Amino acid sequence: MRSQSAPVRPSFVSLVPMWAVHLSLALVAGIAIGGRASATGGSVLDAALSAVFGVTFVWLALHDAATRIIPNRVVYPAAVLALAISWAWDTRGPLDAAAGGALAFGGIAILGWCTGGGLGGGDLKMGTLVGLVVGYGALPLAAIVTAVSGGVVAIALLVSGQVGRGGSIAYAPCIALGGIVALLH
Repeated sequence: MRSQSAPVRPSFVSLVPMWAVHLSLALVAGIAIGGRASATGGSVLDAALSAVFGVTFVWLALHDAATRIIPNRVVYPAAVLALAISWAWDTRGPLDAAAGGALAFGGIAILGWCTGGGLGGGDLKMGTLVGLVVGYGALPLAAIVTAVSGGVVAIALLVSGQVGRGGSIAYAPCIALGGIVALLH
């Protein structure tokens, strides 16, 4: 005897476009990041910049987790903006931003080459953006948080069987976490 199942009704979440969900979550995170930056004694401008780049990092992380793509149409303008307004931060300037971006680019390019492509072009772009935003001084903190969180995620996915040896993970969420921690430091 074959059972009849009731028709599946779409949930509210399935009716909302994924870009809208990602943007909503990113905006909430950006507001929280900006508020936290303001509460730690930063200027209003630093808090606003932290919120803007926090939104960008979270949106890119969510997009990469869902699609495995870090879109150029977001990363490139954000990188240009980060360098163009780097003078506005209280604790860093254009030279610090450029040095952070260059060091992040070089470090990720070398790691990608050493791992035979384990880090892709999107990771390179995202890491460079984080370097431009957090600057040379905070880049080591961002790199440590990124590496540790990436390792934890990779181990968890391996142990759970969701990724096999030689598999890959969406790394932008880990890069974004490193950038956000560095922004809030």
